[in-house]
Amino acid sequence: MREFNVEEQKPKEVVEGEKAPVAEPAPTKTPQELAIEERAKERGEIEIEKPFDLDTPQGRVLDRISTNPGSEKPRLTDTLHTIYEQAIDRLHPLSRLTKLLANGKELPSGSDPYKQARLSVASASRSEMWLTKEQRNFNGDVIGPALSDILAPLRNSPTETAGLRAYMVAKGQLSRKDKRTKIDAKDAQEVVNKGDKKYKDMFKGLVEYQNNLLDLLVDSGRMQKSMAQKAKKLNSDFIPWHLLMNEKVPQELGKVVDPLESIVKNTYTYNHLATQNHVVRTLAELAESRPELAEGVIFKTKTTAKQLKVSEKELKPIVI
Repeated sequence: MREFNVEEQKPKEVVEGEKAPVAEPAPTKTPQELAIEERAKERGEIEIEKPFDLDTPQGRVLDRISTNPGSEKPRLTDTLHTIYEQAIDRLHPLSRLTKLLANGKELPSGSDPYKQARLSVASASRSEMWLTKEQRNFNGDVIGPALSDILAPLRNSPTETAGLRAYMVAKGQLSRKDKRTKIDAKDAQEVVNKGDKKYKDMFKGLVEYQNNLLDLLVDSGRMQKSMAQKAKKLNSDFIPWHLLMNEKVPQELGKVVDPLESIVKNTYTYNHLATQNHVVRTLAELAESRPELAEGVIFKTKTTAKQLKVSEKELKPIVI
């Protein structure tokens, strides 16, 4: 067996009048991220977040919210990458099919599946519009403010953001009575009572924002209107409700994934699904309007799906 001698590193001598060197902890962020954050703090744009107090109801609720659930936490860069990867460079066959069905005629942009598919590649940009500019439907109508405008009062304050986060989860816990979260009902009620004045209107804006995302799925044909209405009825105080259920990490089990992060993720997912389905529906409508050209190319198939009846009681725990 080979032996290795490791020379013990001697501490650096400190010259009188000089400060002793202090070891810096290893950063958990990239150097670029740390530099940007440090400059923002110097300008007063970022409030240094303080640890929450577990002796308070809000602190105990925040302790049951996961803002760093590993791979389950949606990262904007990952989501954008996935959307573009799925959409780009797959449109050539659709272009040929559209030309065949159009039979040499110029189609309006709204009735041209290929043009709609090209626009769908920008579904990530559409999501960014919802997040930072305004909410728009497929007709281009403004239907609500951007998520950043709804959350504008929190923009420079992690403390206030944590307060809203606790308020949202507390309201969700009171309506769901989910035992898996281990959130005490009295703590949840006190957080809601204290937060109503500050967060109630903001919370209402978040509920409307998410309802508009559901309407986008309805407009695209991805979701039935009756199903969207039932989801809204069952969740008048709707917030995304995802729990960490990894039994290998007991201390994280049952924690609620940060609902603000989930709303951002839903913005990308719903916009992508809606835009994608809008393209398919446009193609189907074009084929139906020209059956003689679509014959042998596009045809209906018999569905093997069976209708299942689900009661409101069964649906409520899984509507997220």
